[in-house]
Amino acid sequence: MIIINGPGLTNPYGIFWEKVNQFIAIDKKLLRKEVFAAPLAPEAAIGQTTCSDYALQKGKERLLQAEIDGYRGQAFTDSPGYYRGKFEDVLNLSLADNFERAVFIAVFNALLRSKGVIQKSVHCRDESPARCALLLTEYIRERFTSPKVVLIGYQPRFAETLAASFPLRINDLDSDNIGKKIEGIKEIAIEPSTAAGKNMKWADLIIVTGSVIVNNTFSSFGDSRKPVLYFGTSIVGPAQVLGLNHFCPLSD
Repeated sequence: MIIINGPGLTNPYGIFWEKVNQFIAIDKKLLRKEVFAAPLAPEAAIGQTTCSDYALQKGKERLLQAEIDGYRGQAFTDSPGYYRGKFEDVLNLSLADNFERAVFIAVFNALLRSKGVIQKSVHCRDESPARCALLLTEYIRERFTSPKVVLIGYQPRFAETLAASFPLRINDLDSDNIGKKIEGIKEIAIEPSTAAGKNMKWADLIIVTGSVIVNNTFSSFGDSRKPVLYFGTSIVGPAQVLGLNHFCPLSD
């Protein structure tokens, strides 16, 4: 089932804090647990692949990984850095920039993994992103038949397989991608984020990168009246807590 709207989807962090407080009420020691977060090198994040055009490989984004009690959580960010502190320190972050939001989300995902709320929280590797794209096409056909699709956040393998299967438009924040043609599909070019509203009105299905939960653009999609499908490890925990439709079948 796809949740199209609901409480907290405009500003979801309050709901995340409520979930955390449920765990703290059970275990006060959680506040004093050590938390460490660091950006992964591209190969550590995505493994060995024959492709070289993923955002992680280009250096525009990094995958920030946090650990709690050996359990890992991740978040994509364009503002990577290192973080060490107590869990209660994470709760006191202002969340005023992409780095602090990435730390919070990565730690939140690690926490939910440690508590068994989510079972997968680590990015797939090697050729799995290409396999994931094929699975996404099957997933859409089974549930929507042949919808018009807008992809928010350029993922090269997703773009290629979706373009070959459905009417497709693509929006991205990276200025280097704007105007780029999809391999083998000359009539489809990546458009800037400013065109996302127009393309969402056109589309039957909105597919959104999970990094919107980090870069402060989530509210643009949280109140959509059309089906929204989020993908990636950044939003795995938030999607579970908020009841959002999420696709990330090959994560670990």
